[in-house]
Amino acid sequence: MEYPEIRTKRLHLRELTLDDSAALFVHFSDPDVTRFMDIDELAVEQEAINIINWHAKDSGCRWGMFIEGKLIGTCGYHRLQNNQAEMGYDLAKAYWGQGYMKESLEAIIDFGFNTMQLGMIEAEVESDNARSIGLLKRLGFVYDLSRADEEFDWYVLSR
Repeated sequence: MEYPEIRTKRLHLRELTLDDSAALFVHFSDPDVTRFMDIDELAVEQEAINIINWHAKDSGCRWGMFIEGKLIGTCGYHRLQNNQAEMGYDLAKAYWGQGYMKESLEAIIDFGFNTMQLGMIEAEVESDNARSIGLLKRLGFVYDLSRADEEFDWYVLSR
């Protein structure tokens, strides 16, 4: 599937390319950004290149979130199967609390349901990541008790 560029009121979302590796390295070198992710903060730019290459080979998509050409975060889908996908996202600390992530996720959720024809979108969140849990709830996701464990909570949004 081809993943288009998406424009929101304030953001330009486009698939990450190797040209973004330096900016992605800076972004994922911040421990505040990676704190609740399944990666450690990056130590060398090659790690950013590896992440971009992994997403390029995956059946999903990772969009970079840009304001006037500056990378401020990423969002997208992976683990696509059976009309379902897992959604992931991250945002530079300087942009927290300003509605950028909600704006981005609303756009990709719309794309996921209406273009990709997903029936369900999932999000795995560390149990103590209150900001992310609050965002998912504001977007209409519901807690999936059947998949939760001591460390992670699962939230789902169905069409």
